[in-house]
Amino acid sequence: MEQIGYKNVILADGSVRNMAVHKDEQGILYIKGAENLISLKDLVKITKDPALHVSFLGELDMDSLIKEQLEKTSLDPHKLREIIQKGNWATHKNDCGRVKEQCIIKGAMPAREKQYPIREGRDEIRCTLAELKEKGIIEEKDTLSTCLPIQAVPKPDGTYRLVHNLKGLNRVTPHDVRKTFDPYMQLRTMPIKKYKTCIDLANGFWSVPLAQESRAKTGFTFEGKHYEWCVLPMGWVNAANKFQGVVQSYLEGLPVVQYIDDIFFTHDCESEHLKTLDEVVTRLTCAGFKLNLKKSQLGRTKVTFLGFEVSDSVAVPFTYLQNITPPHDLLTLEGVIGQLQYISSNVRDFRNIIDPIMSLKKGLRTKVGQKLVTHNRKLSSQELETYQAVMVKIGANLVNLSNREHHEPLAVRVIVGQDFTECLFQNYDSKSLITCKGYKLAPTETRYTPSEKVLTTLMKHKDMMFALAGSQKIIIQSTDYMIKELRKDLLPQARAVLPRWAKWEMLLANPQIHVEGETKLKPDRKEVVKAIKPEAVYYTDGSKKTADADFCKWGFVRLLKDRKYQQAGQTVGSAQTAELTAVVMALADACKLKLRSVRLVTDSKYVKDGLDDHLAFWEAKDFQKTDGERLEHADLWTLVSCYKKKLQIQVTHVNSHTNGKSEDEIGNAEVDELVQARALFLPTAFLQNRSAAADEELVTFAHKNYGHVGVLRLREIFKKENISVPKLKELTARVKATCESCKVKGGAQPVIYDHLPIMCDVPGVHFSTDVGECASRGVNGHKFFLVIKDNGPGDQSKIIPLKRVTGNTVSMALSLHLPLTCESLRSDGGPEFKNDKVSCLLESRGIRHIFSIPYESHTNGIAERAVRTIKNHILTNLSSRWDTPEGVSELNVILNMTKLKRTEKKTNPEHVSVLQKGERIWVKRGPVRKGDCIKHNVSGPFIIKDVTGNVVLTDTGLRVHPHQVIK
Repeated sequence: MEQIGYKNVILADGSVRNMAVHKDEQGILYIKGAENLISLKDLVKITKDPALHVSFLGELDMDSLIKEQLEKTSLDPHKLREIIQKGNWATHKNDCGRVKEQCIIKGAMPAREKQYPIREGRDEIRCTLAELKEKGIIEEKDTLSTCLPIQAVPKPDGTYRLVHNLKGLNRVTPHDVRKTFDPYMQLRTMPIKKYKTCIDLANGFWSVPLAQESRAKTGFTFEGKHYEWCVLPMGWVNAANKFQGVVQSYLEGLPVVQYIDDIFFTHDCESEHLKTLDEVVTRLTCAGFKLNLKKSQLGRTKVTFLGFEVSDSVAVPFTYLQNITPPHDLLTLEGVIGQLQYISSNVRDFRNIIDPIMSLKKGLRTKVGQKLVTHNRKLSSQELETYQAVMVKIGANLVNLSNREHHEPLAVRVIVGQDFTECLFQNYDSKSLITCKGYKLAPTETRYTPSEKVLTTLMKHKDMMFALAGSQKIIIQSTDYMIKELRKDLLPQARAVLPRWAKWEMLLANPQIHVEGETKLKPDRKEVVKAIKPEAVYYTDGSKKTADADFCKWGFVRLLKDRKYQQAGQTVGSAQTAELTAVVMALADACKLKLRSVRLVTDSKYVKDGLDDHLAFWEAKDFQKTDGERLEHADLWTLVSCYKKKLQIQVTHVNSHTNGKSEDEIGNAEVDELVQARALFLPTAFLQNRSAAADEELVTFAHKNYGHVGVLRLREIFKKENISVPKLKELTARVKATCESCKVKGGAQPVIYDHLPIMCDVPGVHFSTDVGECASRGVNGHKFFLVIKDNGPGDQSKIIPLKRVTGNTVSMALSLHLPLTCESLRSDGGPEFKNDKVSCLLESRGIRHIFSIPYESHTNGIAERAVRTIKNHILTNLSSRWDTPEGVSELNVILNMTKLKRTEKKTNPEHVSVLQKGERIWVKRGPVRKGDCIKHNVSGPFIIKDVTGNVVLTDTGLRVHPHQVIK
């Protein structure tokens, strides 16, 4: 080294000295001072204010850091020291390791962009680039394939940070769709135990080298020099996912939570924790990473992980609210909102609370052409008051959270508002809150129905929901119970588009998801007290044995004011059909007695769950399954739904055949005996030598056992059993006269011509029927149709296509389609209804057959009008397609949509007041008004014999309507 002259040098203390300048073989100049030897590069650094720049060359005091870790740990200090000595720890600020894996940036070469003018912080950028170049993080190049701008961003302490704007590279890079782990969710799913450790990787991104062919895409320039990144650059769109994947590959199989360069794990056993710590440190060191001992927390009972203070029981946000600096302009307000988002999971109704200050920053940035312009301004005093009010609400709504209990199902409660929704994730059994997540609905979503808002919220938090649940059930708790298996075509007011509905239906089809509506939520105590006072108790049961061909038996026992009444019958179907039929008949009996509240005791879980949980949902779906097919027993459940609107029903489930001594078990055993009886098994001696009293006893037994049947049905039964009963008709009449059931129900009368009202208030009890003929045959060969019209407010009306009209075809159609709750059937006196087949069928079911007198005030007009409606619809819309399944379904809909009209029409004063007995009148020719059932063939003159209601009786016996009368 030779001396080449002297230079005046300004030292760090501000003094000026004349020092000798030396030059070595490589051309580097040195100035030899009084105490040491420094270079010109060192001179630049020592003239800088130490408060404004700290070089990465400053060595860390490793001994003091190790001592601090040993003092704060809860582990064995000697064993922990041995583990620390195995690790490769960073020794200065910007120290970083180097792993073997190289990162490749896929995509096209980004376009060149103009460099921003850097007016402040140039000295900081210059020194930073020099440091990075010396560490091999960047390298200098003669030429560049592309150029992306850099910026000097000010820090809070007044210094500047080098930031490389890689937006141009991100635009041409295929995005990595892998989602980075949510550390908050990982903390909730991971049980927090006694010993906890957090390890921080030193300058993690710079530990992953960039492939040689990818470095040209990261070029930038400063002060005429060209540079490229040699490692994973910060700001690249896929940097976090790439680094996450590299670290995760080395920690595979270890029980740790990793988020980018932070690693957390916990144990109850000290030896297990030390083993995991040793394994993590060894793997990362062998991989080439350097660990940050200053930021790591090893083997402690309380640690801070990503801003969360993790204790033994729960992870809560760090003291954010106390450390947040109040904003003074829109930019600082934006930063505060970002900090508040960090604790959003611990604040109930967070999105709704923070909305006032979210609206303040609207318009902060606007796009002018291709540039994004910032419009910053100071906050007014009123806006600052709004901010303070929001902070107070956030502090008041902070909640303590619990950890996920993996042995319990996950409860997800969805709260729906007008513009906001909230999901509360809870442990199902302990009801402890795990986390709460809010969601602000988009403008289009605010117009959704409540069901669609619930589904939107569930889809938004789907990943968190399944991650928290693990292998346990997910129980959705919502005030809207109709979301289970809901489809768009079953919700007429649906607003969402089909692609969204497709995703929602797939989510609901997951067998892990179960829905609980309001019926499962804790009821109000007052409602419970009110609901436990039934006026009567009904014990219901159904039975079907192997010997039963197609029929099954039902029955119920009523307990009302210490008086018992029983009723039994048979129907076609399964055991479930019999169980449900018993319930329907019991509810019909309660409505007939005008009861307000009843209690049903059943041994059928199907009936219990249907009445308690599923009936409201089935009713909302119009008793259709998910695939659009009709629900099994839909007709019976429809009747139950109608009766439930009139009655307050409690359902009690008891196990069958338990021989218990409780009142419910005894009642269930009694009704079970009632429905188990089948055929007549009588001793031969009894049949050969029986008295008149024995004959009456035999008829009584058969009458009750087969559902209170009449003489025709009894004759068939005895003929099948080869039993001869003399005077069967007289005995049957005597038995029916003394039968309590037949007295209450009215019995099955052979032929009744009466003036009873047609309309009723109970659905599915009274029906009218008639037969219609079409102009031409349908595609399936049907020429006629049978109409069964409900005289009440129900929707049990049906149309049955027939190829011919006979007693056999009509009786077969009635047996298949007449509801089991039917008590009376009104028809005209045609041969298709007035025959032995129909009479025997109705008697066997205990149905009263009423024959209407034509053209009286009480007629069969309801069925006749239904026939005309069906004919008109077939003629104008369906033509020959009317007897197809689709055509019949359409006709049933039309039939149930037609409003019932009372045949007891009110007297029209305009006509009745001017028509007097003895007057001479003429009858108007032409079509009769729609709805009238009056036939006429003459015109007059006639003499009025009598005026009754809307019927004018003439001297010739002709009955006409007042509208047809001309004086």
